[in-house]
Parts: sequence; C-alpha cells; structure tokens
Amino acid sequence: MSPRPLTVRLISATAALVGIVCVAASASAAAAPTGDVAAPRLVVQSHTRSDVPAYVEFRYQTGSVAGMTAAAAARADGILGMLVEKPYQAALTAKTSRCAGGTADCGYFLQRLRSYPCVSGVLCVASQVGLLVPGNNGSTSYVDTRAIDTRTGARLPLSRFVPADRRSAFLSAVNAGIQRELAAGGIVDDPLWSTPVAMRLVTSWLPRADGIHVWFAKYDVAPGSFGDVHVRVPWSVLG
Repeated sequence: MSPRPLTVRLISATAALVGIVCVAASASAAAAPTGDVAAPRLVVQSHTRSDVPAYVEFRYQTGSVAGMTAAAAARADGILGMLVEKPYQAALTAKTSRCAGGTADCGYFLQRLRSYPCVSGVLCVASQVGLLVPGNNGSTSYVDTRAIDTRTGARLPLSRFVPADRRSAFLSAVNAGIQRELAAGGIVDDPLWSTPVAMRLVTSWLPRADGIHVWFAKYDVAPGSFGDVHVRVPWSVLG
C-alpha cells in the first residue's frame, strides 16, 4: 500500500519522542519572568502506521490547542501542523537501502509532542523526533520547538527575548553550556568540538521561568553518543 499523505489540516499540531535513537507572553526581554505559568492546553493524539515499507515502527502524534480564541487557535494549529509535517514527509521520502542481514523491516520513525510550562503569555511546544532510515547505519534525532503567543497564535522570534545588545552575552552563555556538556562526557579542548556556534544555529529554544532553554540536534555540537544536547541560559545573562 502506498503511504498516505499527512495533511496539515489533519494534524493541526504536532510533535515527537525518540524511542530508539535518542532519548528528549509577552515577557519583557529586559526583565526575568516571575515563574512558570500554565499555558493553553495541548490535546494530543497518538498514531501508528503499519503500511510504510521497511519500517519496524512508525509512530507520531498530532494535536490541537485549547484555551485560545478561535482565530488564535487556528493560527497556532497551522504552525504546529507544519512542525510535524516536515519530519513526517522526510521519513516517508527518505532514500532507503536494503536492511542488513536480509531483514525485511529495519527503519524507525518515532515522534512525540509535548508542551512545557512557559513564561506568561507564551505556549511552549517541543517536538522530539527520532529517525532511522531503513538500511542506514546511523540514526538522526533532534528537538524542534515553537514559542507561540497565546493571544494571537503567532510564532514568537528569539529576538523577542534576546535583545540585540545582549546577543553576544547570550551566545557566550550558550557556548559555555555546550562546553560544560562536553566536559561532563569527557571531552575537553577537542578542536573538532570547540568551535563556538553562531546565532543561526540556535533554532530550537523555549523561554521558561529559569531562562531560555536551547536544544541542538545529534551530531551538531557533540559526538553522536551525546544525543541531543540541551543547555540553559539564565535570565540574568540577558540583564
């Protein structure tokens, strides 16, 4: 049976967890938030497909947002729908090869959607994705995120929380956090992993009460054995 397409309309919101490969408002930029607050509720549904050739498991989640106005929820649902559509389609169209040892099925696609307590006025959503393309020797895993204005349903940019005059301090804190993670895993001053990351690589982040949490995909800033790398930048760094 040919894989059936997943439409954005069907999956108004999305996300992901990795089983085999990886594990994991308006807030003023100048003032630290007072604490985590409840965001509008994310209603999640789990799905499993058994008709995708060469995949042992193909599991994903869809959902919708409750607690916003109809217009804001529709806008947020569209944003979250695209969050799952991209990895879903990538798994379906990935270039595959024969499974080792003559095994018929050897691929995995595992995705989970979750929301985090966030700063006031922001819905924080994270999609954890794990993908092992059939016949490939290595897996991919990453966390993709969206910070959404609960009033308008619009996606918020990082610049909303990191003003231009604090960007350098923010990046320094991010890179220091990466080096701490590497050191905890026994890697210190390794030329391969010591190059500071630029702002363009900070794409997965969420503003929480204790700071801005940042995620990097497997292999981006550390060896594959580290999986996804997660660091936190305290609000104090942003002044």
